[in-house]
Amino acid sequence: MTKRIDLNSEQDTIDLAYYIGPIIGPGAIISLFGELGSGKTFFVKALGAFLGISEDIDSPSFVLFKEYHCGRFPLYHLDLYRLKHEDELLDLGLLDASIIMFTSFQILLSSSRGISFIIQTCSLI
Repeated sequence: MTKRIDLNSEQDTIDLAYYIGPIIGPGAIISLFGELGSGKTFFVKALGAFLGISEDIDSPSFVLFKEYHCGRFPLYHLDLYRLKHEDELLDLGLLDASIIMFTSFQILLSSSRGISFIIQTCSLI
């Protein structure tokens, strides 16, 4: 299911994170799209706070993939913007962690190609 939600303020972003927080669980995938500085990582920080993550959440732009394991369940924060091909996801070890993908929470940023690849891969398991 795809749902587009436009947010107009930081408070709107926090409110959305706290609205979504109680209804997501292990295995949820949230895809965020937006220009640089549009608030994607701000949303992840707000959602992480709701989930009980006390670590500082920052953008994974340069490392592509960050893990947080101190909340209700693990959160995997990916920024797939710089990937040029789906096969580059293999280098992140996501297929090796495909079981974890069903028992953890992922936030995927900036790549519809990557989302499609992950959904197709998970469907094969």
